[in-house]
Amino acid sequence: EEGAIGPIEALAEAAAGLGVLSLAGDIDGRIRSVPLLAQTGDQLRPGLAIEAVRVARDAGSYFVTGAPAALKVADLAVPLETTAMLRLRPGDGARHEARALSVKTILERSPARERMRGGIVVVGSSAPEAGGLRQSHSGDLVPSVHVQADAIEQLLAADWPVRPGWARLAELIAMAAAGGLLV
Repeated sequence: EEGAIGPIEALAEAAAGLGVLSLAGDIDGRIRSVPLLAQTGDQLRPGLAIEAVRVARDAGSYFVTGAPAALKVADLAVPLETTAMLRLRPGDGARHEARALSVKTILERSPARERMRGGIVVVGSSAPEAGGLRQSHSGDLVPSVHVQADAIEQLLAADWPVRPGWARLAELIAMAAAGGLLV
């Protein structure tokens, strides 16, 4: 499809859902949000994190509501900003380490594998050679798989930062005042 690269056909056919994996950085290159919705060609698609939650909760579809704008899936109503992005709360490196399992642990059938049972499992690489390390909301270089896992955890906890309505005006006033000091 135009504007997107999807999985190989065998994976796409077997998948219970497909979500967009796109991590655009802010002006400083840090990843502070993930897409709830993304446009590919003329299609609107769900982001990976919200799609994982939809599949895990066995929901059939998404609903977009207005006043206030929200993306509804299952029992969640996620506030929908004009960018359709989910702002991430600062992560915790210790949490990332605690939830990660190595391929070796999984293949050896370690008892630690039981942590995956009944949960949402995000598979990815932390190897720098794989190109998945990103400057993130957590500060340091973080595997992109952890950024998506952070987003999934936030959605499952119904925990999302919401920008106050007055913030834009306050920023404009602060910029004008700072500009006045420079003159």
